[in-house]
Amino acid sequence: AARALPFGERVRHPKWKVRNEAWSEVASTSELVPWYAGEHAELFVIGVSDTNSAAQATALEALCAALGAAQSGEDALVSSHGAAVCKGVCSKCLSGRPNTVKRAKESLLLFAELGRGDLIVDAVVAYALPHKVSKVALAGVEALTEALRTYGSKALDVKGLLRQVPKLFDAKDVKVRGAAKELTAEFCRWIHPGVIREVLLQGAREALKKDVEALISQNEGQQVKPLKALRGEEEPAAVAGGEATAEEGVEAGAGAGAPAKEEPKIDAFDLSEPVAVLPDLAEFWSGLKEQKWSKRRDALLVLRVKASVPKIEHGDFLPVAKELKRVVSSDSNVSCVNAAIDCVDFLARGLRKSFRAPAKLLFPVLLEKYKEKSAAVTRSIHKSLGSVLEMSVSVADVQEDLVKNIKHKNPKNKVETLKLCCAALQVSREASSVAKVHDTVLKEATKATQDSSPDVREAATQLVIEFARIAGGAHAIESYLGQIDNARMSKIMRALQGSGGEEEPKPVKAATKRPTTASSKKPKGKEAKPKPTPTTSSSSSKGIPSRPIQMEGAVEELRGLFGEETFEGLKSATWKDRLQAVKDIRERAKDLCSGSEAKVDVLVAALCQVPGWGDSNFQVLLNVFEIFLDIVQGDHRVTREVAELMVAGCVEKIADAKLNAKVCDLLDKCAAAVNQELLVMKVLGKSKSHRNPKVLLESLEWVSNSLSRTSARRVDPKTLIEATKLHLGHSNPNIRLAATNVLAMVIACRGLENKSYLGEVKPTVMANIDATVADLRANKGITPASPKKTPSRKGAGAREVVVEVEEEAALDAVDSQLPSGVLDRLGDTNWKTRRAALDELKQVARTRKDAVRANVSGIIGALRLRLHDANKNLIIVTLEILQHLPSSFDAKLWERHGKIIIADVLRVLCDNKKAVREAGCLTLHTWTDKFALKSMQTYLVGFVSDAKTNVDGKVSVLSFLSEVADESALQLEDCLQDALSIVADCLLGKALSLREAATALLKSLVEVFQVEKVKEQMASCTKAHQECLVACLTKLGHIAPPAGSEAKRPRTSLSRRSSQGARAARPATAGARVTPSSTPKAAPKAAAEADAFAENGDKAERARKGRKRSAVSKPLVEDLQRPETLRTLESCLAQHCTQNLRSLLFHTDFKKHCAAVEVIASLVEDESSLQGVLDNLDLVLQWFAIRICEGNMQVLVKILDCVGGLADALKARGHSVTDYEAGCLLPCLVEKCGHNIDRIRQSYRELLTKLADVYSPKPLVLSLLQGTSSKNHRTKVVCVEVLEALYASHDSEFHSSKIIKEVASLIQERDVTLKNKALALLSAVYQNVGAGIWRYLSSVPEPVKATLEAKFKTLEPVAAASRTPGSAKRPGTAPAAPRTPSSERATPTSSLKFRASPARRGPA
Repeated sequence: AARALPFGERVRHPKWKVRNEAWSEVASTSELVPWYAGEHAELFVIGVSDTNSAAQATALEALCAALGAAQSGEDALVSSHGAAVCKGVCSKCLSGRPNTVKRAKESLLLFAELGRGDLIVDAVVAYALPHKVSKVALAGVEALTEALRTYGSKALDVKGLLRQVPKLFDAKDVKVRGAAKELTAEFCRWIHPGVIREVLLQGAREALKKDVEALISQNEGQQVKPLKALRGEEEPAAVAGGEATAEEGVEAGAGAGAPAKEEPKIDAFDLSEPVAVLPDLAEFWSGLKEQKWSKRRDALLVLRVKASVPKIEHGDFLPVAKELKRVVSSDSNVSCVNAAIDCVDFLARGLRKSFRAPAKLLFPVLLEKYKEKSAAVTRSIHKSLGSVLEMSVSVADVQEDLVKNIKHKNPKNKVETLKLCCAALQVSREASSVAKVHDTVLKEATKATQDSSPDVREAATQLVIEFARIAGGAHAIESYLGQIDNARMSKIMRALQGSGGEEEPKPVKAATKRPTTASSKKPKGKEAKPKPTPTTSSSSSKGIPSRPIQMEGAVEELRGLFGEETFEGLKSATWKDRLQAVKDIRERAKDLCSGSEAKVDVLVAALCQVPGWGDSNFQVLLNVFEIFLDIVQGDHRVTREVAELMVAGCVEKIADAKLNAKVCDLLDKCAAAVNQELLVMKVLGKSKSHRNPKVLLESLEWVSNSLSRTSARRVDPKTLIEATKLHLGHSNPNIRLAATNVLAMVIACRGLENKSYLGEVKPTVMANIDATVADLRANKGITPASPKKTPSRKGAGAREVVVEVEEEAALDAVDSQLPSGVLDRLGDTNWKTRRAALDELKQVARTRKDAVRANVSGIIGALRLRLHDANKNLIIVTLEILQHLPSSFDAKLWERHGKIIIADVLRVLCDNKKAVREAGCLTLHTWTDKFALKSMQTYLVGFVSDAKTNVDGKVSVLSFLSEVADESALQLEDCLQDALSIVADCLLGKALSLREAATALLKSLVEVFQVEKVKEQMASCTKAHQECLVACLTKLGHIAPPAGSEAKRPRTSLSRRSSQGARAARPATAGARVTPSSTPKAAPKAAAEADAFAENGDKAERARKGRKRSAVSKPLVEDLQRPETLRTLESCLAQHCTQNLRSLLFHTDFKKHCAAVEVIASLVEDESSLQGVLDNLDLVLQWFAIRICEGNMQVLVKILDCVGGLADALKARGHSVTDYEAGCLLPCLVEKCGHNIDRIRQSYRELLTKLADVYSPKPLVLSLLQGTSSKNHRTKVVCVEVLEALYASHDSEFHSSKIIKEVASLIQERDVTLKNKALALLSAVYQNVGAGIWRYLSSVPEPVKATLEAKFKTLEPVAAASRTPGSAKRPGTAPAAPRTPSSERATPTSSLKFRASPARRGPA
């Protein structure tokens, strides 16, 4: 009976079942026009407010159906009754059951899709956010976030909504506060950060400020693009539909000639309230009149701070501009000039068009200031003028000033002005406005393409290219291009063709031949060829099957494979229908796709789109991943494209707690089926750009677990480390920890030598990585690949003060008390207790400035003691704390406290550990902002002049001052005399590194302050210092030497000893300097006609002086790279070779070195000149060693060939090499034989084997044994291979406990090739001596002994078999030879052979 009632009475019926049935009919009907545009639209107001939850849910379903069918926001349901409906949804439905809340959110999103986002904003703000039930507010915030993410800023009133966010941050429910952060993160993508800071951070708590700043830093700068268009608008290109879909969308857009427009960013200027700046500038006007530059700078900073708002209230800013012009043009202080230029930038951004007149006044002054050498000033001018041209004036308004500066006599002004014009044209690409400056700027730019300076020509060419692009091609500006030559015109045409700026280039006056368009020659099929992914190395994709997948038609092909019913179920709005459809596909997929790889591609591509990764039901996605698992585990070959599609879905859902386990399982199976390195790099590449940080965190954790299961054997350590180390600086501490774990796993599994790929990493980060590696070794049994020390890392730049503040929750109340007993624990005898106390104090120094200020005396005193700690790591942590302390004080107060401890900090610079010295230098740099260098200079002078200060400490101080001079020279202006005294003291030092550092500092001072000022300050120095500085300046070319004389070199202690030693002959090995007084003797007259060495008997005397050198001595390769060694060798060879040969040997050009090697090789081949080579063989071999250490490939190859020929000549003549001669070259050959090129290693291997013919085998074997302890595993392998080759002919030399023990220790190495080589050598020894080998192996570790016993059981000693009477060979068995390859032996040894992957297996 109730069904016969009118619909209006049915929805008001007292029985809920009647109301529920009525709304069910609406939800299922297809004729919805009366419900969204007719008389029944108002009934939805009653339905959403129904007191029965079932009827209310059905009414919401009907509402969603009606809104989905609505045509626009003008329909009655939206325009007339939308406000009431949204009110009912927010006040009644959001507090209901989960399904009701979900449909309520869907209805609100549909209102936004219809262009009425204002309705949902008003309703949520008025009824949902202030609701007493917290889950209503939570649902309202989530709905707003989803609407903003889906439809963009144009769908919602973001300005009004943003002002409600601070209230949400103070909500009692933690979930509401978390949702507010998510909403703020979405705001960051659409709104300028300045607006967010202005609205959210004014008067906010410190904790709130930190949270908002973190969200801004994470989401600022992301690409803004709505996921879905509003109703009636054109659909945007899919952003989450996979890589292939995105690429196709781009190609389609490009083909149509209309690329997709991106969502415009909301302008902070339009959303902000104007701020009055002019009334608050009293401090600015008074400060500019001060004589002291720091006060003038502070006054300018006041204006800068006041103007750094998004929008400034209009007013008369011409007086301000005139003052800024005066400062820029006449102030001598760079800091003041820089501050004034920055003020122009902020005023232009805040005033926009109102700043037009002041901008035109300032423009020529700023252009003229380009002549300044300071890079900081140039950057500031670029930024300020760029803002002026973008916001206040156009290029046409200032074209006269631009043309004048392009004609400037200073090339730097020309270059920077041309770059500025190019940047301005790229911002404003309107052809009509740009055409106004063709006769001025463009005409002058074409003239500048013929300038004498290459930088000017290049900048002018780029500007001409930009003009041509905006005009539509070179033909549009053809009349201006007559002065450009053909070569440069060709470059312009190529640039236009590459950017698509010109389809068919037309000939111009200067171009005699029209360049051919590249696209006309390219086959059409090659245009769509996908480019290789940059994150995947070429080696990782080699051997992986590849097959292109067509994403566009995959969905329609899926409909044909599984039927219409299943396909409609996949697209259903009901999750149960989608789940059932996915289950049906899973059941039928195995039969349908068996034997057909094309169907597999269709299935994967279609499921990525329908239901797609945006499906909200986890059960549906769980079954999709199950289908993918069945595909990977089945008989199908997974191609690279299929794996990439699966990875895209896995990365999207890896942060879902319900799907994480299945996603990780699928990734593991894909890595096993395709390629682990490819999968790992794809996962890292996709998760890096994801807006959810938890995706990156979970991805890194999966990578770490995957590497631990395979011991990182299937990945390239360098590629993975370079891709992961980027996340060490992430703002999220959990992500930093996960990245540290991945890097530690790679280093622990693949060897400590891979730490070199980390590059410049902060000491604290490196310490964390080292600790994690140690933990993996101790707890998981992972050992390093080789016992190598961590390579030293280059120190960070001086001004890069890396003080990274951990993102932790700030304390609600400021506490001025230190943690209980922390200062007492700093003096504990246990270093772990001291380390824990330092970490605690470090946290206090970062976050609790009041506590630092209240206890500064106790902190300074305790830290002074820790600077003398025996544990170097604790000294580094102490220095890191001292880097944080200045931020808690003003400059004057910290200078007073810093004077107490600066002497102890300087003493740290004398430490023998480089990491400690670098931390000390970094501490001094962090203090320069709060500790005047003039006050610090007294301590620096005393430190350098102190006799207890070592060379490292002095060099560290000089490097610190050099970097200060380069970056902030004004701090050195008041203490230049002290700096020159330090330089002079160090120039008189003995150490070469000290003199070089002093010379570098002096060079920096001259560049900054000019020679005249330096000479003026030198006048007050002592006479000895003046002479020293004058000599150095003369050497640098800043002072001309007196006519007819040479500059006098300062008499150091080393030179005084040299003059005193004139009575006795100087040893040949000493570092002699070639000076006019010690000019080498001329070459003998007999050798003047041709290049040759003179026969002499001086080699015995040289051998006597260098008797400590032998082939088995420690190979000091570093000694060969010192300049003194080369100068000493030159002075010795000058007496025994022709002038021409000497010039070739010691020329700076490597080509001359190659010619010298060829001359020596010809002398070796000639019997008449060979004796001269033999008489000077030690000097020739020393020269060979020095050039090998230099590393030039061409010289190295020629030297190896020449030494091989020399060995053959010596063998033919019956000449043997002495220990002294071998010691000149052999240690270098052993150290460098592990070259990274195979053919070079082979040359080393053959040469070392050949040396046994001309040199005693015993010292040769001992020298090769030293090579087995090298840091380079390739060097170890080559040395063992040479030892194995030598054993065939000199086996008696190996029968000693020292040699066999050293070889046996190599079995413990992780390198498989090295293990096998060592095992083969010991097997040969066993076959030769039998059980007697164990007397040499009595003290080897038990694992090594067990391995050898198992190996020796399969071998038959030759000596034992020969002693058995009547022993005969078994038929068909090969004789057991000592060095028979394992593949030819009758007895199997595969069980003891270490297996290696093909990529790591050594040569057979």
